[in-house]
Amino acid sequence: MRESPSFTFNRRRWMSALTLTASVALASGCVIESSTCDDGGSGMAGAAGGTSTPAAQVVLATIDTNETMETTPGEGIGAFIEYGEGGRWHVYTACDTDLSDLPCYFNVIAILPEGASYSSLTPESLESDDDIIEYNDGLELVTETRSDIDGMTFDAPEGGVVRFEVYLDGEPDARFIYWVGGGAIHGGAPSNPIDLKPTDP
Repeated sequence: MRESPSFTFNRRRWMSALTLTASVALASGCVIESSTCDDGGSGMAGAAGGTSTPAAQVVLATIDTNETMETTPGEGIGAFIEYGEGGRWHVYTACDTDLSDLPCYFNVIAILPEGASYSSLTPESLESDDDIIEYNDGLELVTETRSDIDGMTFDAPEGGVVRFEVYLDGEPDARFIYWVGGGAIHGGAPSNPIDLKPTDP
């Protein structure tokens, strides 16, 4: 079992008890369609009106294909990103509500390279106060996460880079972005947004 650092921050704690597993559960939820916002030619478009980091400052990292993570809902905060072979992305959020008695308001934006498209969007365990907003160039998962997991899966060009930007409680926050790269769980991203490239298609 791999564990991430644990400390107190605004009555919240980092995710703990993260392990590599191989299961994905899907359910239904709410989807909203919207238009595209362009970032002015960096090659990756900006969605949801979020602040854009200049392309030169966005870190490109690898994400291990077919590696997944597991956490205990209600015990820690995180926006988790996984990639499965064939272009299947899985994004989900968790909160430490069992410890803090507070919800976590997440916006997780997935942005595709210019000219790329997504398909097979599937909500995961979304409730009435959760949404997925669709853009021409990507998706935005909007959740009020408590003692559960809220997420989505979608297909994108296999092996292609996807840019992710994470907001927690309305503020950009790279510390709670999790993915598996180089055989290890990364907790906290070096930039927000961050570009993730799968190790295998």
